[in-house]
Amino acid sequence: MTTLLLLITCLLNAAEEPIHLKPTNLHNGGLEGSANWGWYHPTTKSGGVLEHEGTARLTGHPDEGSEFGSGEVLLLESEASAVMNLADKRNRPLTLQPGATYDVSWSQRLQIGSELVIQLMNGEMTVKGSVQEFGAREGWHRRHATFEVPPDAPKNMPWMLVFENRDTTEEARRPALIDDVSLAIVGGDSSGFESLFDGRTLTGWTGATKGYRVRDGAIECDPDTGFGGNLLTEAEFDNFVLRFEFKLVPGSNNGIALRTPLEGDPAYAGMESQILDNADPRYAGIRPWQRHASIYGIAPARPGYQRPTGEWNQQEIRLDGRRVRITLNGTVILDCDLDEATTGGTLSGREHPGLARKSGHIGFCGHGDEVAYRRIRLQTLRPPSPAADEE
Repeated sequence: MTTLLLLITCLLNAAEEPIHLKPTNLHNGGLEGSANWGWYHPTTKSGGVLEHEGTARLTGHPDEGSEFGSGEVLLLESEASAVMNLADKRNRPLTLQPGATYDVSWSQRLQIGSELVIQLMNGEMTVKGSVQEFGAREGWHRRHATFEVPPDAPKNMPWMLVFENRDTTEEARRPALIDDVSLAIVGGDSSGFESLFDGRTLTGWTGATKGYRVRDGAIECDPDTGFGGNLLTEAEFDNFVLRFEFKLVPGSNNGIALRTPLEGDPAYAGMESQILDNADPRYAGIRPWQRHASIYGIAPARPGYQRPTGEWNQQEIRLDGRRVRITLNGTVILDCDLDEATTGGTLSGREHPGLARKSGHIGFCGHGDEVAYRRIRLQTLRPPSPAADEE
């Protein structure tokens, strides 16, 4: 299978790792045949050619601050734009799936007064992304933009990413630095997924229904009740792929119950995958196995891929036999074998008898904090994949 087919296959099947679209050189001609950074004229949009050279260029790192990339980075002067074709290393274009949702992530360093705008374009339409945390902060930071490709988008049209540095002040030119761009699919389910939430009621759910409410198409843990508690599916599941979106407020703490019984603490009677605002100061001293997406007391997840509070995140939990894999915003942040993870005891030092369960309920473990969930859907895996414990 060629490189291009492998890349497209990864996109359509929600790849475990995102495709990294790191530029290798600038191209100041037309976009045709260029898989690297090019020029873009925001006014004329004439063939993607920027007529004023010197406003965007590759430059070496000014310091060692970028932990996500190395070597050269893209420098955008004030009011400059640059375009990147979605293509493989041989300049063959990638096509996106109509109706699917994609996450573009990159590392950036902005100065105060700069604002980075990102768009997804092809020859017939422009899609504005939902970008998290525009503003400047000291040092390098990972940023995300979510794009929903319209269902009527052309199936075979090459797409481009456009970055624009908008200076919000007039006192000085403030450049933006961009590094390590990647692309991952976070929506566009294959066949076999069914919704666990009708968007209007808690039909199909049981347990702490008084601690949750339905608002704007989402299930919310209602802090006004002071109740929280465990809201669980009426049905039980064994092996599955669970996909959902969640949104936090500062300091939010919740969890995803997995293979849990109706009674008892899911963290011990079943399993609990943390839902947590890692960045809040009150959690500065938590253990790695208490971070967001970690299997509580059992296996730690990688930090750094959660979006700022107030923005929606896309998450997938794949539970197949003894294997758990969790993907956040297109990146796998936990992949573990439960038996291997507990060899020699648990990280919490406590007994977790629920790990032995082969099936149970799915749900939310509320602590009275405001957390919202939407687009909750599930694909059952039957029979369990023999390869799940061998990967």
